[in-house]
Amino acid sequence: MKKKFSLFGNCQTHALKWLLQQSPDFAAGYEEIPVVESYLMSPEMAEDFCERVIPQADLIIAQPHSDRMSRWHQHDELRAACERTGARIIFIPQVYFSVYNPFEQSVPGIGNVWKDAQLVYLDRFMFSKILAGTSFEDFLAETEKSTVLRRHFLDQCMKICVNYQSDVEDRRACDIKILHYLLENMRSERLMRCNNHPAGRVMKFIADGVLRELGIDFSTIQTEMFQNHDSLIYPFVAEHFGFNVTSPVEEVERRFRYYTDFLAGLTPEEGEKLRADFEKAAWTD
Repeated sequence: MKKKFSLFGNCQTHALKWLLQQSPDFAAGYEEIPVVESYLMSPEMAEDFCERVIPQADLIIAQPHSDRMSRWHQHDELRAACERTGARIIFIPQVYFSVYNPFEQSVPGIGNVWKDAQLVYLDRFMFSKILAGTSFEDFLAETEKSTVLRRHFLDQCMKICVNYQSDVEDRRACDIKILHYLLENMRSERLMRCNNHPAGRVMKFIADGVLRELGIDFSTIQTEMFQNHDSLIYPFVAEHFGFNVTSPVEEVERRFRYYTDFLAGLTPEEGEKLRADFEKAAWTD
C-alpha cells in the first residue's frame, strides 16, 4: 500500500510535486492527498489541513514563509500537528530571489486590477520610462548606464534577498537550504525565471534534496516548470552582479511594446488613475 503525502506551500510546491513524481521509487511509494496552495487557503481551510489532512498523511512537505509573508499556519504549528500524528515533515524553502530584475514588483492598483501576469509583476524601471515618454531606442541606451543610485539600489536589493532567504531557511529550520546554492551559481546560469519562479535547476536541487531526505534515488529530471513569464535582465544589472547573460533586445522590445500598447488602450480616466497608483509605489532614478 502506498504511503500518503501532502504539500503545504505556494506554486513552487506544485512544480516540486511534478519533479518528485519523476522518481520511480517515489511514484511507486507515495500517493498525494491534494490541497490548494497555502496562499489560497482561508483560515478554515488551514485548520482543516492540520485537523484532517495531516492525520491521514505519512509525509508532509511544507514551505514556511517568513514573518512578513505569514499566512495561517507556519513552522511551529505544522511541526506540532505532525508530532501529534506521527507524520514525517520535511521543510523546504520558499525561493524569492529578485536580483536578476529587482525593479519587477507588484504595484497595488495595477496588476491586481488588470489581471495580467505581465502587469501583476510590473517592471517599474521600464514602466516609469514609458510614462515619461521615453522612446524604445532611448530606453535601450538607459539600460547600459550604471549610476551611483542604481548601484546602491542593486546592493540594497541583494542584501534584502539574502536576509529574506536566510530568515526562511535558518530561523524556520528548513531541511533543504538553497541560499548558498543561489549565491554560488547565480552568475554562471540564470536561476530564476522571475522573482518568485525558480528555474528548473533550482527546483531540481530542492526535489533531489527531498528525495535524499527520504533515502530515495534523487536523480530527478531537470526541466523548466515556470514558462509563462521571464523577468528582463538589463546590461547595467548584469554588469553590477557579474551575470553572464542579459535579455535579448527582442525580449526587451516585446515587453516595451506590450506596455505601450496597454497604455494606449486606456481611457484618459483610467490612464490618470494608473499613473497615480504607479507613482505611489514607483522607484525612480
